Amino acid sequence: MANIKSQKKRIRQDEKKNLRNKDKKTALRSSIKAILNSESDVEKEQKDTLASIRKLQEMEKDIYRQLETSSVSSDSTLDDNLELINRINKLSETRTSLYNQMGQTHGAIAKNVVSNR
Repeated sequence: MANIKSQKKRIRQDEKKNLRNKDKKTALRSSIKAILNSESDVEKEQKDTLASIRKLQEMEKDIYRQLETSSVSSDSTLDDNLELINRINKLSETRTSLYNQMGQTHGAIAKNVVSNR
């Protein structure tokens, strides 16, 4: 322990400064972890959205194949074909809206990351 008054003061000031810096460092690490965790949650949501888009694409393909086979055969009616076309259109709209929503989410995250730097 120091015997000089200025050294004692310096030790007290250094301890306070070290505590402040430690608190700031801890807060910074916590905020970085929170950002990384939120990004991983968004990535999971985007993967789920991509899986949904893929499923919708497969459904569209199946319905389109049904439409092609029904138009070749004489068993189908015009109403049946129109119903299949309407289903394809609805699936396409849903898929497009999911894709747009995913793009907007990605854009918002990118803006957030840039603004936090």
